[in-house]
Amino acid sequence: MGDGLLGGEADCCAAVVVLDGCSIRALKRARTPVINELVKLGVATFRCRSVAPTATYTGHASIVTGATPEVHGIVGNFYYDRGQGRVVWFDVDDVNAHLEAPTIFEWVGAGGCVGEPVTRGAKCKVSKEEVQARDVWRQDDYAVSKAVEMIEKDRPVLLVINLPGVDGVGERYGASSREASKILEEDDKIIGKLQGALEECYEDYLLVVTADHGMTDVRENIDVEGLLDGLNPVVCASHRFAHIYLKNVEEAERRLRRDGRFSLILLRSEAAKLSLQNPRVGDLMVAAKPGYEISKQKLRGSHGGLTRDEVLVPLVVSKPEYADVVRDGASITDVAGIIRRYLVERKCVREAKRLLSGVDSAHGWEHVERVLAYSTRLALRYGANVEAVRLASVLHDVGKGVLEADHVEESVNVAASLLRGVLPAGVLEKVLSAISSHHTDRPEGLMGLEEAILWDCDKLDALGAVGLARCLEEEGWKGGSINSALKHLNRDTEMFALRMHFRETRRLAKLKVKWSKQVVKMLAREVNWLSNHLAKIFINARLHS
Repeated sequence: MGDGLLGGEADCCAAVVVLDGCSIRALKRARTPVINELVKLGVATFRCRSVAPTATYTGHASIVTGATPEVHGIVGNFYYDRGQGRVVWFDVDDVNAHLEAPTIFEWVGAGGCVGEPVTRGAKCKVSKEEVQARDVWRQDDYAVSKAVEMIEKDRPVLLVINLPGVDGVGERYGASSREASKILEEDDKIIGKLQGALEECYEDYLLVVTADHGMTDVRENIDVEGLLDGLNPVVCASHRFAHIYLKNVEEAERRLRRDGRFSLILLRSEAAKLSLQNPRVGDLMVAAKPGYEISKQKLRGSHGGLTRDEVLVPLVVSKPEYADVVRDGASITDVAGIIRRYLVERKCVREAKRLLSGVDSAHGWEHVERVLAYSTRLALRYGANVEAVRLASVLHDVGKGVLEADHVEESVNVAASLLRGVLPAGVLEKVLSAISSHHTDRPEGLMGLEEAILWDCDKLDALGAVGLARCLEEEGWKGGSINSALKHLNRDTEMFALRMHFRETRRLAKLKVKWSKQVVKMLAREVNWLSNHLAKIFINARLHS
């Protein structure tokens, strides 16, 4: 699939698995070796927050747009359209037609989805209805099988897979049931199958596992319409949360507060407290206390409300460099940003590899990889903008593939052409500033944290045994000698070793200088010995001729 953002054949994929209605308690009870390995190798939090209400369509819209309900307009599974005088129900009405924010599919210009209700902009689709036509225990396996087929056939650069069986089992048996953990154990296995397909079909991939909302046990229904008898309410209940549309708000609020089974009662004017300030919200909004269901469905597990069990969801990302985002207090709205960041970086990686393929190996992709690893650790430790640091690291030397004599300026130009209009202006400024200053001979004057990190990490790679190897590579490329390489290393050591900005880089520079001196000493000894030995052979040969 020639996806719009990357163009041509996709060499990478960002895959998002949504465990619809995943209870953190059930997940912790379950045996999930695949997810556990993702947590170990990447980064995770089990205190990521869903949005209010904790309903399916609201959660999925927030994941796919990166926006809160007040922005994307999907304020629940239902809402009352005051202008049309009718209830809009997303199990019947197409949610995509009512979405008020762009999706990640539209941003990419393509992508695929399986079982996902919010699909606007996706090219390849397996509908939610097709997946849920199966028995609840078979839905998730079917969804992942279809996703694997899509990967093998279409190679989407973005893939969102919803696993609705988790929600169905939780509602049927209860959030605390053994069955709720059992289906998560089954889903862990099929996530492993998905991961295998990603590894086989792509050069690189990002795998995100999250949920649209959690789940809590319920035992009793609340008849809101009965409580408001005579007031002619329109009640749009997304399970344990409801928008109520009516004229006599004051009397309705009095009756609801007197009932005692609601944890929250908000007026329309207070909707901003839940990031729900949108014209579609009710005149009143209510959330049920634990154990109660507002909809008319008879369930054992439910969601929509604002308890910890409903609000907190997992967020697992397969790469550790997203630790600045994936932490306690993160939101499901962060998922879209993670995907954008990954795909932008991969676009830059592909261009960097292309441009650096013809330069000397001392400044090739292996050098960039080392700088990227150093700089990411420092950015995470010191609270720098990780995205900016990583992009600057990837692109800092690409100008060598354009014009060697002025590679810094050319690198800035390439970065600007790739990233302008894609990154926020402030982030782009950090990227360009770090690249433009990474060759400065006055590092003490660097003002930005990102600038200092790139300078240190680029110069660290010029020190030590690696620095020596790079000097040998560069001099070999230029037709120089071993002695010229040693002089190059000495010059770099004098210029860089004592000018680092951070405690870690100063310590590492000191170690690398120590190591390089040992290697240079051995190299010089060998070269001198070999020269002397060859001289003796020559003299002996002359004497015996």
